[in-house]
Amino acid sequence: MIYIALLLYFLNLMLKKLQALARWADYFFTIWKEYGFANCLSFFINLFSKKSIKIQTPTGELVYNQESTGATVYHVINSLPKLQKTIHSLPKEDYKVMIDVGANCGHFSRFFADSFPQTKIFAVEPSPDLLPVINANLKNKNYQLIPFALADQDGEIAFYVSKNSQQANSLIKENVAEFDADIQTLKVKTQKFQTFLSENHIDTIDVLKMDCQGAEYMILKNAEDVLLKTKYLILEVSLLDENMEDLLLLVRKHFPHRKVINSVSMGADVLFWK
Repeated sequence: MIYIALLLYFLNLMLKKLQALARWADYFFTIWKEYGFANCLSFFINLFSKKSIKIQTPTGELVYNQESTGATVYHVINSLPKLQKTIHSLPKEDYKVMIDVGANCGHFSRFFADSFPQTKIFAVEPSPDLLPVINANLKNKNYQLIPFALADQDGEIAFYVSKNSQQANSLIKENVAEFDADIQTLKVKTQKFQTFLSENHIDTIDVLKMDCQGAEYMILKNAEDVLLKTKYLILEVSLLDENMEDLLLLVRKHFPHRKVINSVSMGADVLFWK
């Protein structure tokens, strides 16, 4: 019996390794198909050697922060197409101001700048590790990097950083813990949305994109005047967020029209407009 048990154990172990190999082969061919062989090969070499990760796109080089290998591959295969689809869902208009709250690596801002080069972009991101990545992705674009968080207070606030994937970073610890048990706590500068608009002399927001891992309601609940100044609003709406219903009630009060753009885990990316 012990030999049968050992045989079954090793067969199960081999099966798992074969499944993992097949999964990585699928990742490789998916990125090869989308970005070409040279891009794909360079991406995986840099990924596993922990070097700077870059991919050549039709509009230039795109830079990634170094995360866990699985998280980085997921973002290339899944997140980038969703960001591009979001940009394409916007009407072709003469936008003057776009504010990207939760800019992360700056990929949304980069795609927006490529599509609407005349727009002034404000990329809001408090994570210090991501700031050089944003600057690299928005080099020579019409942008301003805002290296702090928007919240419901001026001053400082705790910011929770996922060690596995910084796309899960949030001002709400529980929302990061949903994806990663290994969390770093930082103290970051924060401003109310009204303070930020006043200091940057912004009277009208053509496009406001918010992906703050559940902190959207905290930021907007006492800032309805910001919504009055906003023409298009892009939100990631998730059932994991404790204040999701309050957020939707607030947003629907000011934006009668909506369209689901992408499905995400337990929710969707939604475009709202007036």
